[in-house]
Amino acid sequence: MILHVQQHESQCIITIEGRIDPHTCPILHEKTQTLDYDAIQELIFDFRDVVYVSAAGLRELLVIRKRMGPEKMVKIIHASEAVYQAVRSAGLDHLLDMTRLPQTEQPRHRYQSFHELLQEKMDRCPNATFLVADRRYTWRDIEQTAQIIAKDLQRLGVYKGSHVALCGANSPNWIMTFFAIQKLGAVAMLINYDLKAKEIIQLAQIGDITHFCMGDMPAVGQREAFADELAGPDSRIRWVYDMSSQVDFSKRYGEYESLVGQFQEKVEADDASVVIFSSGTTGKPKGVLLSAYNVLNAAAATAENTRLTARDRNCQILPLFHIFGFTGCLFACAIAGAEIHIPKNMRTETILSLIQREQCTVLHSVPTMMLALVHSKEFTSEKVASVRCSLLGGAAATEAQVVMLQKHFPNNHFMAAYGLTELAIATESDYEDTLEHVATTIGKPLANIQVSVRDMTTGRECKRDGSETGEILLKGFNMMVCYYKLELDRQDFNDEGWLCTGDLGYIDQEGYIHLVGRKKEIIIRGGENIIPNEIASAISEHEAIADVKVLGLPDAFYGEIVGAAILLKNGAAFEEEEMRAFLEPRLAKYKIPAHFVVYDAFPSFSTGKINMLELKKDMIEKTGAKA
Repeated sequence: MILHVQQHESQCIITIEGRIDPHTCPILHEKTQTLDYDAIQELIFDFRDVVYVSAAGLRELLVIRKRMGPEKMVKIIHASEAVYQAVRSAGLDHLLDMTRLPQTEQPRHRYQSFHELLQEKMDRCPNATFLVADRRYTWRDIEQTAQIIAKDLQRLGVYKGSHVALCGANSPNWIMTFFAIQKLGAVAMLINYDLKAKEIIQLAQIGDITHFCMGDMPAVGQREAFADELAGPDSRIRWVYDMSSQVDFSKRYGEYESLVGQFQEKVEADDASVVIFSSGTTGKPKGVLLSAYNVLNAAAATAENTRLTARDRNCQILPLFHIFGFTGCLFACAIAGAEIHIPKNMRTETILSLIQREQCTVLHSVPTMMLALVHSKEFTSEKVASVRCSLLGGAAATEAQVVMLQKHFPNNHFMAAYGLTELAIATESDYEDTLEHVATTIGKPLANIQVSVRDMTTGRECKRDGSETGEILLKGFNMMVCYYKLELDRQDFNDEGWLCTGDLGYIDQEGYIHLVGRKKEIIIRGGENIIPNEIASAISEHEAIADVKVLGLPDAFYGEIVGAAILLKNGAAFEEEEMRAFLEPRLAKYKIPAHFVVYDAFPSFSTGKINMLELKKDMIEKTGAKA
């Protein structure tokens, strides 16, 4: 519960956010006990963001009413329907003057930890199917497996506050291990399964990771050798736990009975519980610290906007270690009661077959994956006729691409989505929006998300008529806690509490937001954020390289691809295949440049500074890259 007291002469306003129950009543009692009741003539409780009042909470309100005395006024304003009915049911409405929040403004915040969400599902629908992969998994299956995994992790030394990596392709075991980590009150560190061991060891150093849950990692040949490297002497990782699909936890369900009631570590909804690693512009990834409150409220808003229900079946092709797949798919479906269907691999024919067989209704993706499906020789519009909704996020799609996708997915509602790891999904177009809105905008802010576009020179707010472009700033309930252990000047907040996105855009007269570019030097390849400096650093380790500049080049399929402009040391020769072999153990495959161009000198200004715009133009001309 968050409580704020404002006293203005004879009037006192107490604003409360959260729940008033046996756990939070002592806070309310302590805060109100110190008020100057002699001076206060009118006491007002603002309950706009109160989601629940228990019997203990009603009793505490009655005590406060007695302190005020019969001649003074006590009001509850902005009461939700649930709070209003609770007061009425207790027969206290004659003692407390109440005004209700309009039905259209009822609070939509969820005050729930991930562990509490799982418990809610066990209480309400334990036998409902949530996951479909190699078989169907009910919420009871998820609870039993999570409890067993939690016991395993506890034996390995995981406790409340431990940082536990979760790394693997989408699978039921990935999801159940996530819930196990939450049962222990540990922090789940979500990691891209395409990364090399050296890259993961760097993340472990940044994020203080001590335990590594290793799922399916297709790019890893020798799993044992990979695990040994992860837990080597130069790494913070001490334990590697196998959660791959080869491990059948259902064979251990007999252990569950003895574990019932264990792992009840108290975790508040807004406790930091997840870290997702975001690309940084300095070559060093940043750990974005999130709470269940951030994630579940963003997920609930997305579920509502996409009209998600228990009748829906989501084809989960977005990776769970990304904020889009984690929030907009996994937990949006969990909240709505929809099913998650996980393909056994990411081949287009496998995905198309799954959609047709299971009659999947939801297919959120990045544009490149949707285009890959359409261009597959296995594709027919009949196979995807069941799909009714697709959020397109991660990277921009052109108007021509959106029109083409709509033609091939005739029953689908395409929606534009925009978000960052730091603020989950922030904007979406409407379910019934035109293709023009989907193709040319990133929609409007979700409920309770604020957007400000500021002039980059003066900081002045830009006009909301499409005439002025500036940096997009965001603020809202789903904003991250912080970047884990990052210096103050690298925390992307300003002193007003706005998140500075580094993205440039404008707001039109209808309130739709348009992206026009980025301040950041990040390359977005098919939805994957790539740090140019990280790639440049890896290339620079090669003995033949004198200097290198890495930049994004346009591409019709991926949106952007990686290009490397290089200068060689005197007498050195460049062999592209040898360079690719050199980079293979150092960088994930998607980070290795698609094009290398050797220069005698980079184009520069009179000051000697490299002219990156001219370099990019020349790279595009030399490589033939085009959108």
